[in-house]
Amino acid sequence: MRQGDGFRVAVTADDQNAEAYRLRAQAYAGVGKNEEAHADIEKSLSIDPDNHETYIALATILLREEKFDEAVQALEDSIQRYKPKDPDSKEPFAQGYLTKAAAILEAAKAAP
Repeated sequence: MRQGDGFRVAVTADDQNAEAYRLRAQAYAGVGKNEEAHADIEKSLSIDPDNHETYIALATILLREEKFDEAVQALEDSIQRYKPKDPDSKEPFAQGYLTKAAAILEAAKAAP
């Protein structure tokens, strides 16, 4: 099996596996294949539109592309959909809020 074939096999075996699409999108983004990454994010969200991790992955891709306003929206979408593993937890989604704050700062720096 060649490097990267695992994602293709996972997606081929179950084309309704949102996590496989999200993970493949992250792999694509890591090697600069942003168009493919966005396509897989869209597919993942079409299967499971409430997965906060997919919105974080999208935000990460958008941050790399310096699309800060879109990244902030993806982070807001993630924060809204976040459900802690412990249903009794009152902890906020710290990663989401911190990344959102950093994205807002970057957007401000890029603003005219």
